[in-house]
Amino acid sequence: MNGDQKILITGGLGYIGSHTIVELFNKQYLESNNIKNNFEVVIIDDCSTCSDKIIPILEKMINHKIYFYKASLNDKISLEVPFKEHKFYAVIHFAGKKSVNESIEKPLFYYENNFIGTFNLIELCLRYKVNSHNYFIYYLVIYFMIILFFLALVLYMEIKRVNQMKMSNIYSQLIHMENQNFLLNICLKMLQK
Repeated sequence: MNGDQKILITGGLGYIGSHTIVELFNKQYLESNNIKNNFEVVIIDDCSTCSDKIIPILEKMINHKIYFYKASLNDKISLEVPFKEHKFYAVIHFAGKKSVNESIEKPLFYYENNFIGTFNLIELCLRYKVNSHNYFIYYLVIYFMIILFFLALVLYMEIKRVNQMKMSNIYSQLIHMENQNFLLNICLKMLQK
């Protein structure tokens, strides 16, 4: 990286995101890999599972200012604000819901948050030409997101079927999914193109 490069980290106030920020500024790592510490961090987080009170602590730990935007990946208007105000060298995406129990109870919420939110982020990365010489990576991510969409759809249908049958253990039933071969064939055809 040359000049003042900005890295966008979504979900940067969560456990993994905040630790990633600290490691990005880890002096020992930077020196051993001959990297100059010439970048800045911009965080987008909706603070649904964390607090923005960690920002001053992170800034003290890394001895750098952090730009913070409280936004959901599903709110395109507020998500676009940091893209308008900063030119990003890279994006590290950690914003996503991860509770297994909640995902079973609210599968469409998880689909909207994790899939649509990620798609919104990729759309902005393309529009604002984030590291534009790496478009192949974006298309690869979109390609795999399509596969994940089909997986999520099949999982949702299977959860609905199992709930209707009042099965006690969803995961043991997923092994015997009727749609498993269908989904596998779709994924294999997509990968062959």
